[in-house]
Amino acid sequence: MATITLRLDDAIKEELEVLARGRGQSLSDLIRWALDELLLRNGQATHPDMRPEISPLSLTVVERQQLALLHRILARVVGEDNDVDGDKDYQLDRAKVIEEGFVGEYYKEFIGILPELGPRDSGFVLDVLDLFRIVTHSLNKLTADKIEVDADLRRALRFDGFDENDPIEGHMLAYARYLVLDQGRWTELQGTFSMSNDRGNSHSRRAAVYQRMLAEHAKIKAEGRLDRGRPEDLLLGVEDLRRLAAAQIHPDRRG
Repeated sequence: MATITLRLDDAIKEELEVLARGRGQSLSDLIRWALDELLLRNGQATHPDMRPEISPLSLTVVERQQLALLHRILARVVGEDNDVDGDKDYQLDRAKVIEEGFVGEYYKEFIGILPELGPRDSGFVLDVLDLFRIVTHSLNKLTADKIEVDADLRRALRFDGFDENDPIEGHMLAYARYLVLDQGRWTELQGTFSMSNDRGNSHSRRAAVYQRMLAEHAKIKAEGRLDRGRPEDLLLGVEDLRRLAAAQIHPDRRG
């Protein structure tokens, strides 16, 4: 925990000590509480549209000047019917809000900005896509080699996407769509994001299931049967695929 030194007039310090004693707090606790109040961390009610988790409590003068200038530039170049950037009046209104410092309206500036999907969750999405790429190519190779894989196993190993109704998984789903549909990567998984599959919305949380599958895949690789020297050596056999399917089930529910 960081430590800061605060210099106060003796009279102010004495008043704060009296206030702290009256609240049954130490002086340090009282100051921490006051700072939390300033940063809206004590559960104060804010209008839900303000989105305090995204909208900053303050912008520097330089940031405000830059944003206001950008809005005034846009006001000169946007057309009359711009559904993305808004019209001239919209842009000038945004500039006025920033110039006047109407913090209660700052949320409109950031309303389209989502919380960041951090490195851990982003990496998890990449790992999941890589795993199902291997599964897909493994199944295709087994079919080409005329090795039978029953329909139940194929269904169990189908990539279902993520749960759009869960805040974190919904963000993971948006990232996966971006990678596959917008960036053209993991093209073998495009079918998951088709309209017939509700664009990859699994309607149930899948992250824990995928995590167990990734853990089982790591065990298979640790056994040394999969050589990273050639792409085809990464492919899984029928028994490996069955292990991945079995790993989807929570250990407490396994027979």
